[in-house]
Amino acid sequence: MNWSNKWYFSKLIFMDYGINSNISYNSTRNKTKNQTEDSNEKQKTFSLNISPQLGIGYGRIENVRDARQAVYIANALSKKGVLNRKLSDDELFELSQIISTVKNKRFLDSRLHLIDEITLVDSFFEDNDLLADNGVAYFTTLNDMWQYGDLFSRKSGYEISFVARPYYSYRNLKYTPVIREFIQNSNQHHIGLIFKYEKPVKLKWQHSLAAEVFGGINSSSEQNKQTDDDYKNNTKYKSFSAFANYSLGYYPNTRTNIQVSASQEISKNIYDDEGDSMSSNTSLGASLYYYFSPNLRLTGEYGLMYTPSRSNGNEGYFYNSNRFSSSFSIRLTYSIF
Repeated sequence: MNWSNKWYFSKLIFMDYGINSNISYNSTRNKTKNQTEDSNEKQKTFSLNISPQLGIGYGRIENVRDARQAVYIANALSKKGVLNRKLSDDELFELSQIISTVKNKRFLDSRLHLIDEITLVDSFFEDNDLLADNGVAYFTTLNDMWQYGDLFSRKSGYEISFVARPYYSYRNLKYTPVIREFIQNSNQHHIGLIFKYEKPVKLKWQHSLAAEVFGGINSSSEQNKQTDDDYKNNTKYKSFSAFANYSLGYYPNTRTNIQVSASQEISKNIYDDEGDSMSSNTSLGASLYYYFSPNLRLTGEYGLMYTPSRSNGNEGYFYNSNRFSSSFSIRLTYSIF
């Protein structure tokens, strides 16, 4: 179960709360027969993870996808020469409200839903006497912009919030017929600051920035239960982490989205036994999305990542690692619904 919500006390001050949780049970049987011996091993795994979140923040990020679609529709119709004048800012705002209203209607028949949507948008242009020509060019352009003018999410605004985020996990792994049982517990209590910023620039560009800083205390335990051996290992440590990501989106047309991004993540753990560890993750990425039709989409992604890490333990233990990796993928997705 994943649930999140924002409750606004005023236009800009809000409470941020929610919960992320997961529970699972898995049973596996591995049966082997050969000339020397037979084995029939069973493995049962139960796991539980839960992380509530509570915070307070300032700011608001609005979804402006429908407003962008209204501008796309108006610009496309203007280029086709079917409008007798340009729409005013108030008319564009009214059109975006109509778009939001008709999209939130519920229909069992998607064909009837599309007819209702096109009809109401057409009524806006007719009622405001905006059409110089309502022939084939008008309807084909309106239909194209309606089908493809809102394929990508666009947002605007900023938010800064202070949150508390505890976390608990439990995992029990049991083997039979040779009884072996492993129990793992983890508790985390973190507080931090989160900042998000979204800025669309005209129709073709989008700036996105996200940053967060967290710190807290953690404890974990591992227990091995067996008939002849039973041990338990407890670990306590403090953790600090920081993350920042910036992405630049380019929308050359309504069916294409090109995005480049850069991110940096740093985390440090300080253990009670005077040991510590630090890891860093620097990544650069690029992605391309192209929609051939509402059912067919092409996706391409490329990424570079540099991950150094080190740890210091007692009795002179030291570990240092530097990893560099890259990835590339192309996917062609077809949706049957």
